[in-house]
Amino acid sequence: MNFTRVAVLFLLALNSMAQAMPRPAGPYFEPIPDWQTKATLSPPGIVIAPGDEILPQIANSGTPETGGFFMIFQASNVSETMATFEVNFYDANGESMNMPLAEDSDDMTGTPASGFQGTLSPGGYGAQVTIPNGSAAAIGYAVVRMTPAESVAVNATFVNLVPGRPPFMAGIPLSSRLHKTAFMPYLAGGGFTPSLALVSMQAQDVTLIARSGFDGTELCRATLSFGAGHHQPFLLNQHLACTATTEGTLEIRGDPLMPASIAGIGFEGHEGGAFVTQPIWTNPEREL
Repeated sequence: MNFTRVAVLFLLALNSMAQAMPRPAGPYFEPIPDWQTKATLSPPGIVIAPGDEILPQIANSGTPETGGFFMIFQASNVSETMATFEVNFYDANGESMNMPLAEDSDDMTGTPASGFQGTLSPGGYGAQVTIPNGSAAAIGYAVVRMTPAESVAVNATFVNLVPGRPPFMAGIPLSSRLHKTAFMPYLAGGGFTPSLALVSMQAQDVTLIARSGFDGTELCRATLSFGAGHHQPFLLNQHLACTATTEGTLEIRGDPLMPASIAGIGFEGHEGGAFVTQPIWTNPEREL
């Protein structure tokens, strides 16, 4: 095989990958150094400060050819002053986690980093993406910190790559920590499979209660144990068998689940290819 043929095949492969991986043009943000390769640094564990926000589900795995997941992050300064921010990645146990980040929109390899940071002028915009480059799977959540508070809107898009099919995408909004009890609508059957991702900022038990969509009758319940900063994504029917073919309301009840302690995002995946992001609702007056 001559050099010209190799070069053409390589460019075709890159073009195929680029088509399979939708991504914004940028500008791209600065990656925060990979802590695993820095001798002077150690995993800091989760640290939450007032004003921090959470992206409750992030993932990077596989390759465009074999299928996998990656993330698209976009940030805008919605304030009237210069703003700085950083997004830090954490694994299921609340320890700092690396993901391969693109240095620019043409980067198909990525650089391991524990997050990214940026400075934005009022109305300014930037982006960052992870690269499914065959590196070890990374699944967890992100903590967003900004100065001034509430100055930067960070949006994350969760992308699932399946060979031979268009990318499946779901939006991951920023979540404020919730109250003692939260609620999520769910729909199962007809091709829909509901799922949930939860992050708890303190050690506690969280009880999930599936309720009928007709009269709110309890159908089944399960209790999950969380450590401080722990993250769990799962299909609802893994813990609540009664949700396999029903629709209704999921009640998420913590013990003690004080304010500023938990965040979550719900999904419904349709066999036709769509991910539907389900809102999680709270009422500060209703603390069951």
